[in-house]
Order: sequence, then structure tokens, then C-alpha cells
Amino acid sequence: MVAEARTIVTVRVAPTPTPTPTPTPTPTAIPTPTPTPTPTPIPTPYGQAGNWNLVFSDEFEGISLDSTKWHTCYWWATETCTNASSHELELYNKDDVLVENGLLRLRAQKRQMVGRDGKTYDYTSGMISTGGRKYVKPPGFTYTYGYAEARLKVPKGQGFWPVFWTLAASYQYPPEVDIMEQHGHDTNTQYMFYHYLENDIKKAVGGSFIGPDFSEDYHIFAADWEPGLIVWYVDGAERYRYASSSVTFEPMYLVLNLAVGGDSPGSPDDSTIFPNYLDVDYVRVWQK
Repeated sequence: MVAEARTIVTVRVAPTPTPTPTPTPTPTAIPTPTPTPTPTPIPTPYGQAGNWNLVFSDEFEGISLDSTKWHTCYWWATETCTNASSHELELYNKDDVLVENGLLRLRAQKRQMVGRDGKTYDYTSGMISTGGRKYVKPPGFTYTYGYAEARLKVPKGQGFWPVFWTLAASYQYPPEVDIMEQHGHDTNTQYMFYHYLENDIKKAVGGSFIGPDFSEDYHIFAADWEPGLIVWYVDGAERYRYASSSVTFEPMYLVLNLAVGGDSPGSPDDSTIFPNYLDVDYVRVWQK
């Protein structure tokens, strides 16, 4: 038997490569949409239906009075700011016009101050007006017909005389519309007046409404002025109206003041608490 030479060939079989896994794609993040801010609703007259356009407002949300809207004196006060024709006892002082915590606060104080007229006044207080200063600048905001409204709380005490009213932009007197007028010794009674000129004679008409103690909480006082008609409202309810051809048609501006003493309320007495405040939440005017 013949032996054969054998060649042994070692065959190395390469291992089957492990396939690289296909990477899982990272999902694209869907951006979260930024929520659309809810628009602040435009206020409408309290308790009044209809299509109204807000033409003026001050919510008193800053830290000081908006001087682009208000002045702190009457147009006629070229020297000392007071209302001598009503025999008031206060000197109006811009330091007694405060804006804090979302409120306008007109502060009455018992303190002596000398006016530029050289007279010593025993009280100071605050007022604001959208009217200008005569011979200096024209009135700021004025309106002809519309619905003027303020939410406020009056002070209680003998001698206080808070008023929310309008005067003529022409600087002529009358007309005058007293939207809210009260006396500190009788804070349950709200007075409403219209002053006008007829045949060169000054006249006034008006009424009163006995309600809750207006010094204990905020209430809404308003007047709707239309051609030949003025209607007064307290907390959305009609309380007086005057219809006549004597109703003014000339532009008017707004005034808020806290008088001390005068013909209507009389002087303060020992029971009157100082300082005291007329607090105003907002002032707004609409037109149709």
C-alpha cells in the first residue's frame, strides 16, 4: 500500500459580520404653541346696554397721577387754588393728590398753609381736573355728549364736600353738571344738579337720592348726557333725569374734588376726623 502525501489546508471562515443596527431617529420635538394672551375686556358702562366706545379712562394703577390726563387745580386759580365763590376753607395742594394701591386718594388735612394770595388757610385738600389753566393751555380731555362714570367712596364727617362734576371747556359759567355731590354729615344722600343759563339768568335744577351710607363702601356714580337730556345713575339705577332744550351742547371737562367747608356742608367741627379721603377706583367716559 503506497502512502500518499496529503496537504492539509486550513480554511478560516470569516464570521458573518453583525449588522450595525439602523439608528432610531430621534423624534422631532413639536414646539408647544405660546398661548395667545386673553385680551383684557374693554369695560362698558355699569348696567347699561348698547354699543359704547370708551373714549377716556384712568384706572389709577400707577404710583403717581398721570399728568398727561389731569391737572391739580382750577383754571381760574392764577395764584391760589381754592373755590372762593363757594366760601370753601381749603387750599388745594398737589401733595394731597395721591395714587396708591390702584386708587386715587384726595386727602383733606387740618393744617395751616399760606397761599400765594398771602392768606392763611386752615385746611388743605386735593382735586383733579381734565381742564387746562386759562391763558396757559387749553383743556386736555373734553367730550360732547356721552356717559361719564366713576367708582368711588366718600368721606364721612362734618364739613366734607366731595363732588364729581363737569364744567364747560369754553371757561364760561354755567353750564355745570354735578354727577355726584355729597355732604359729609349726611352720607346717605346723593345730590344731582344741572346749572345753566336761561335769558342771561343763572338757574339750577336737580334732585336727591337717599340710599345706603355711601361712606361705607364703593359705589358707581354716572350721568348720561345726550342732546336735550341728562340722566343720572347710582349703581346702574336711574335716580334723576332732566329733559330740556336748555341742556348744553358745548364740550365739557371732568373735575373731582374734596372740598372742606363752604356754603353747602358748613364748616368742620370737633367731631370731624382728619386726615380723611375721597377714594376713587376709576373714572371712565364712553360715547356712542
